[in-house]
Order: sequence, then structure tokens, then C-alpha cells
Amino acid sequence: MLMKNVSLPTSFTLKDGTYLGVAISSNTSDAFKVNFYATTQSIGINDDSLTASDSKVPALASYEVKTDKGGNLSDTFPETNLSNIPKDMAVDLGHGIQGMGEGAAGSQYLTWKEGRWTLQIRSVSEDKMNNPGIAKKMVEYLESHTLPVPKDKGYILVEYPSGGKSVHVTISWQDRNLVHQLQTDQVPLDALGMAVSVKS
Repeated sequence: MLMKNVSLPTSFTLKDGTYLGVAISSNTSDAFKVNFYATTQSIGINDDSLTASDSKVPALASYEVKTDKGGNLSDTFPETNLSNIPKDMAVDLGHGIQGMGEGAAGSQYLTWKEGRWTLQIRSVSEDKMNNPGIAKKMVEYLESHTLPVPKDKGYILVEYPSGGKSVHVTISWQDRNLVHQLQTDQVPLDALGMAVSVKS
């Protein structure tokens, strides 16, 4: 029995001369996971070049949908209270949106809310990343592009590892009794574009 009526991302940023490769890594009645790749030629779904253990094809993203069986989702959707942001931590992100900037244990965080979505950027303090600048671009993008509407909540985590040269984005949301999760090492605006393209 396979999961029915799964919506997938339909928009990906590909460099010229590359194609979208797709491999379905699991598909049961209560869970579905698909990996997307940038390939140099057009190939079929689950092509051996993608699924081989020594595959060198660069991954674009993974997308997973699983049934919420009433488990603890606090790791996926951490509680964030942004109702009274202290003045010295408030960051104006434009369009009437205020973020909260904070630093702890060598990391800096910028968190804000848009509708039912909580968004957070994490980076290493010594890298001096421009978290507000990145957040403003994301806020600007979301003014004209609509994310899926979560049943209760959605959470976007943008993590810059030490050095700030790479990024990992995780976008999670609930839809009915399903939890969707998109993970990618593409830049935040491309990651948002993938999530925006999922139509339920």
C-alpha cells in the first residue's frame, strides 16, 4: 500500500545544462521520501546512477512526508515566543515584521514569525554572517510567494556551519495529519522556492 495524494515540490533552480533526477527512497502507506538530484543528462526515476551506494551525483534536496502518529514534535516545531521582543534584541526585517536577534554559546540566532510559520537563521558568531540581511531577502521573497498553509505550525531553519560558505535549510510543516519536511543545501531563496511550489 503506497501513500496516496502526496504533493511534491515542482520548482527547482538548476544550472544550465543540468537536469532534475529523482529517486524515491521509501513509499509506504504512512511515509514517503524522495530525493532530487542535479544530473548532467535526462534519466529515469530511480536510475542506478542515483541509487548506487557510491553515487557521486550531487543532491538538490530531499522531501519527506510522514503520518503524525501523535508523537512528540517539539524537535521539528520548537516553541518560540516572540510576543515581547526586548528593544535591544529587536531587528526590523521590513514589511512590518520584527525579528529577535540573540547570541549564545558562540552562535547567533535570528528568529521571526510570518503567519503560522516560525523562521530562524543560525550561524557561528565568529563568521560575522549578516543574518538580518539574509532574513530581509527571505521576508521580501515571501511578500510575493506563498508557502503552504500549515494546519498548526511550520518551521524553517537556515543553518550556516562554521566558515559560512555552505548552508543547510530544513522546512517543516503540518498538513492535516501529515508532517512534510524538505531539506536542502541550496541557498535559502531556492529552498523557499521549492517549498512554495508544493501545492496541496
